[in-house]
Amino acid sequence: MATRKNLDIDPEVSALLARAEKLKTEQKIMLGEIVLETGIHKLLNADQIAAVLIQARDQAKAASQQTDEGKATGTTFPAKAEAAGKPNGHTAPEPTRQRPPDLLAGTAEG
Repeated sequence: MATRKNLDIDPEVSALLARAEKLKTEQKIMLGEIVLETGIHKLLNADQIAAVLIQARDQAKAASQQTDEGKATGTTFPAKAEAAGKPNGHTAPEPTRQRPPDLLAGTAEG
């Protein structure tokens, strides 16, 4: 009977953990760049921005899971939504839009 070779996976696990940490850091940097580029930081406070980013992440996860389920069952996401009685594949409710505060209110002369 052949002897089994012992595998030392600690270096591989350490490398994967380091890579995961690097990716998380890069993601945080990119999200910060998006916030600055869009100028949203001028309209919302940090807690509101965090809530928006968390909601976007959750929606992306849900869409990914639905796509994965569709692949597993052989259906596509829009077809699954139409079967549920929702036309055009729209499954999420329309987002409520809040008007940004009027920063110039009360500064008009006359």
